Amino acid sequence: MTVRRTREITIQTTETLSVRLDQVTADVTCAECGADVPMLTPEAVAAAFGLSLRGIYRQVEAGRVHFQETSAGRLLVCPNSLQSLVQSGNRELRQNFKNKE
Repeated sequence: MTVRRTREITIQTTETLSVRLDQVTADVTCAECGADVPMLTPEAVAAAFGLSLRGIYRQVEAGRVHFQETSAGRLLVCPNSLQSLVQSGNRELRQNFKNKE
């Protein structure tokens, strides 16, 4: 009789995200959800969530995420609304985000 042994290896990783200050606007909060969270540029949101920039713009155009435009024409996205959208059970939406640009 042969004895089989299995080994379980657990790896813990830590991830650090750096966001430049010009990608975060702390003085603008989301008016739709009322969250006191800084609005981010689409580039910062894409880096933070590991999503494609094109997918983020698609969701903004469809009105699925909260966003604001500054007087200078800069687009700012609410990270809370995007996170809840990504965590939703809609597999098709998640696939749209992950499409390569």
